This record gives sequence, structure tokens and C-alpha cells, in this order.
Amino acid sequence: MFRDVFRWLPLGCLIDGKVLVVHGGVSRETDIEYVQNIKRAKYVSLFKPLGINKRDVDQMQEWQQVLDLLWSDPQTSDGCKPNDRRGSGTCFGPDVSQFVLSHNGIELLVRSHQCKQDGFEYTHKGKVQMGQCTVDIQSLAM
Repeated sequence: MFRDVFRWLPLGCLIDGKVLVVHGGVSRETDIEYVQNIKRAKYVSLFKPLGINKRDVDQMQEWQQVLDLLWSDPQTSDGCKPNDRRGSGTCFGPDVSQFVLSHNGIELLVRSHQCKQDGFEYTHKGKVQMGQCTVDIQSLAM
């Protein structure tokens, strides 16, 4: 039953076209328009995706977009590298945050994958908020 519920959860949401809320983070390839067209329900499990041909570049690109949104973590240094700690997603720097936000016309990335002592923390020059937050979301869910 968990897998059935998981496959219907949104990958994130966009609030007023300006705030992107995700579980994990982003990578240099994150493209919101592309993500909005992903058929989310086909991903029952991200570690063993059904029906994905690993030789199909388009399918692998889509799968990577999903993994990046769910498992990526910010890093203090510029750049983007595989997230070896989690086994999926990326570690993305302030330059990547700025690129993704400006490329997608977004002002703030909110991620909820990490608990923070004071409830939340801003990083990447105030462009990324980390930690638990409660937001009344009434907008498009991806």
C-alpha cells in the first residue's frame, strides 16, 4: 500500500510561481517545465524504477530529474557533484541554486529534507531555506 501512496505524492510544488518547495533539492539540470510534464504515478520506487530502459537517454534524464528533487543536498562550495552520502541526487552549490532559480524564474527554494535546530536555516545567499516549515499551499502541485 505504501508504494501505491508514494506514487501519487507530488515531487514538489510551486507557490505563486516564485517559491519552489521540494523534499531534497536541485541540480544544474533541474527544469520546472520539464518536471511538470513527468507522469509521476509511473514511479512506484525510485531505486528500482519499473519500465525504465537504462539505455534510453530520455528516460534516464527524467528519472534523474526526479532523483535530484527528492535526494539532493546543498553544499557550501560552488559546483554540482553526485551525492555519494545518499546514493542519489546531487550536492549543489550556491552557483547551481542561483542558476536554477534564475533559469526557472523562481526566487526561493524551500527544502524539507533536513531538520534544523531553530526550525529552519537560509543558505546560498538567502536563496535556499532548509528545515521543517509549514506553508499553506494552494497552488500547482507537480
